[in-house]
Amino acid sequence: MLATRSFHWKVFVSFYVVWSFLALAVSGVVLYVAPPGRIANWSVWRLLLLSKGQWQAVHTLVALLFLVAAGFHLYFNWKVLLAYLKSKLHAGVRMKRELLTASAAAALLLTATIGVLPPFSTVMTVG
Repeated sequence: MLATRSFHWKVFVSFYVVWSFLALAVSGVVLYVAPPGRIANWSVWRLLLLSKGQWQAVHTLVALLFLVAAGFHLYFNWKVLLAYLKSKLHAGVRMKRELLTASAAAALLLTATIGVLPPFSTVMTVG
């Protein structure tokens, strides 16, 4: 007789996070190269049998479920995450230049994107 194994939610969530990340990456690239809304609608644009609206729905719903799964992933791995952060806290504090440089780069990216400044605005214009 076969032994019945219980369902492992932690493993399920981890695999789901990976698959949904890949789906978000693919749908994000597709939406980036897709023509604007009216052109996509008038030309009946499709890629891999899906319309732009269908790609948008996939991207939005997968993103929503990705966030839910990420929350469960944090819940299931909370102890491991805290232990990791505690062990790396001192190393992170010692690497002040890297922390400041990464923070400045993130702030610059956010500011330039919101301010519609090149070269960041060019990415949106091309898309």
